[in-house]
Amino acid sequence: MVILLVAAIAFLISLFLAYRSTQATSIFFILDNPNHRSLHTIATPRGGGIALITAVVLAWNIFALTTPTFDNLLVLNASVLTLSVLGLLDDLYKLKPIIRFAVHLLVAVVSYLFGWGLESLKLPGLELSIPPSIAMIIAILFIIWMLNLYNFMDGMDGFAGGMTLVGFSTFAILGFIQGEQVFATLSLIIAASSLAFLLFNFPPAKLFMGDAGSVTLGFMVSIFALWADNKNIFSLWVSILIFSPFIVDATVTLFKRIYKKKKIWEAHRSHYYQLLVQSGWSHRKTVIFEYYLMLLSSSFAIIAVVSSNRVQWLLLISIFIVYIVLITLYHLKKNPEENEESTKRI
Repeated sequence: MVILLVAAIAFLISLFLAYRSTQATSIFFILDNPNHRSLHTIATPRGGGIALITAVVLAWNIFALTTPTFDNLLVLNASVLTLSVLGLLDDLYKLKPIIRFAVHLLVAVVSYLFGWGLESLKLPGLELSIPPSIAMIIAILFIIWMLNLYNFMDGMDGFAGGMTLVGFSTFAILGFIQGEQVFATLSLIIAASSLAFLLFNFPPAKLFMGDAGSVTLGFMVSIFALWADNKNIFSLWVSILIFSPFIVDATVTLFKRIYKKKKIWEAHRSHYYQLLVQSGWSHRKTVIFEYYLMLLSSSFAIIAVVSSNRVQWLLLISIFIVYIVLITLYHLKKNPEENEESTKRI
């Protein structure tokens, strides 16, 4: 009963604050004006991330008043709020990359020191021990990559909100399956808050989440993934499978840009979801296609957790083939005159 109550509270707080963020009289009314990287064409409020994150933190702490959670909840709260404020400042004033990176690194290191790290690398039926120094580097880089990756992928109506809803709902389901009520409930709170935001963000979007939301949600993904791995709720590769629609697109795009000797820190429109929209797909068609991919990945993850190592490997190989086929099909069918540097406005 308590679990459903705090999820409902998170949803209602997020819903109210998201609505307020669309009103010009709100202090969180921040307009996102289109630029060369944008897929939208009209100025749209982007204070939704503040609404979503505020709802999450409030609901987490309401839950903590009724149920013992874990000693480091205050550290998690502080990290989440720090990244959200940083994102808000970046939305308002466009902070220098070095400032953003310094704060990201600080939060990642603090998170590692307070227990969100790695002890080994696991695959179905395999576990590879790694030296503590290497484990520390991997964990810190994973946190930094995920929070930036989420920001990169938040460029289309309903996309990041949908990934958050599907991903953290799956975390909640897996947590309940494994009897980890705290992990499951905190995940469910994030999913409920995201659902409320998505009501305003589904195409055509009336509200964006901005960096205050996207960076912070990426951080949450990394922390919950490391938490699940440390507590043997499920392995890190399961989290990567769940969020693979984001991880594959962002990672493949990064390596493509490195190969082409592009400046990887510069804004661009060469992620696959952006290219699909530029090729003529509507936001709605593209995001619904991505939702199918999210649900497929999450379904595979749920099946994997309750299956044998052999089935887990078959699922991993299958999803790998799916991504290879999709990427290959895109490159075979794309317009040969398509250019990622095009200034075409969608």
